[in-house]
Amino acid sequence: MIVWVIGFGVLFILLYFGLSHWLLGGRSVAISDPPGVRVQKIGLLLLTVLALGVLYMLYFVADITSGWFVFWFFIAYWAAQMGLQAWLEWRFLKGSRQYAVSLLLLAFLLVCSVVARFTFPPLG
Repeated sequence: MIVWVIGFGVLFILLYFGLSHWLLGGRSVAISDPPGVRVQKIGLLLLTVLALGVLYMLYFVADITSGWFVFWFFIAYWAAQMGLQAWLEWRFLKGSRQYAVSLLLLAFLLVCSVVARFTFPPLG
C-alpha cells in the first residue's frame, strides 16, 4: 500500500504540472488580491478548525476509530479544501483557468480514493 501512496503522490505532482502547462501555458497564478487573500486565509482556517473539532468529537467522544473512517474523513477534508481553493481561484483570478486545474485534481483525488477503497483490504 505504501508503494501505491508514493506512486499516487508522484502522479499527482506530475498531473498538476502537466495540467498547469496545458491549461495555463506554464503560468501558474496565485491569489494576490487583498480581499481574496483574506477570504482564503479565513476560509482555510475555519475549515481546519471545523474539521479538527469534528474529528475530535467523532474520534474521542463517539469512539469511532475505524481506519476507513479516518481515511474518508481526510478525503472529505481535502476535497473541501480543494473546492474552496477552486472557488477562490474562479472568483478572484478573472481570465485565468487556474480553477480548472484544481477541479481536475479534485476529480483525480476522488477517483483514486474510490479505487483505493475497493482495491486494498479494510484498514480496521
